[in-house]
Amino acid sequence: MKFYLGWIKMHMDDSLIKPFKIPLVGFTGDSVVPDRRIMLPLCLGAPPKHRIEMTNFVIVKRDSSYNMILGRPAQYTYRILPSVFHIGIKFMLRDGYKGTVIGSQQEARACYMMSLRTQSQMMSIADKAYLQTFDASST
Repeated sequence: MKFYLGWIKMHMDDSLIKPFKIPLVGFTGDSVVPDRRIMLPLCLGAPPKHRIEMTNFVIVKRDSSYNMILGRPAQYTYRILPSVFHIGIKFMLRDGYKGTVIGSQQEARACYMMSLRTQSQMMSIADKAYLQTFDASST
């Protein structure tokens, strides 16, 4: 899942986007209906222990402290084994070896703290203005 503001900031060609209207249900039971999807290459790891696969992303108009969330289909494709304790993942390379991606404790804490805030506090004033400009030009 890719969040709308992150998509806009990527400045990608809108002709790559396809419509998508299947509801996504979260851990708490709430649902959101994305309106778009796109196939993009996703690279996990760093050379020489990396893997690139075309990955289907749905674009959701929802505030988030994250740029994207890697869902179960992509986790299955990469054979991902997450470790919350180590703030990282291990994944299978095509040659059978394992790749690793390690996160940052400080960034994880910052994302968590941001996710606790209300939606109105989450986005900066500049980001809200940027979204309003984009929405006004697309109608």
